[in-house]
Amino acid sequence: MWLVLSIIFSVVALILPIARFFKAGKHLHLYSFISLSLALLCQIFYVNSLVRKEDFVALLDTTPTLTEISSVLLILALLINITGLIKNNKS
Repeated sequence: MWLVLSIIFSVVALILPIARFFKAGKHLHLYSFISLSLALLCQIFYVNSLVRKEDFVALLDTTPTLTEISSVLLILALLINITGLIKNNKS
């Protein structure tokens, strides 16, 4: 469940700033950062649920991938949001 929610929030975090390029929205960048925060929080809850179940094999299997995906998501979302903010400040 936590991973599905994380994927949904991740997609929203990447779509909102792109939508901002085509439609002027005052707070889309804020909603994107909130969505990004919720996506990362869901991943933390996912890891916590594996620890509570003491499913250490699943932790060893999924943690490296989660850290890579989280890093890429964070960098992409920041770059897209910063680009949008710079573009809107120039206009």
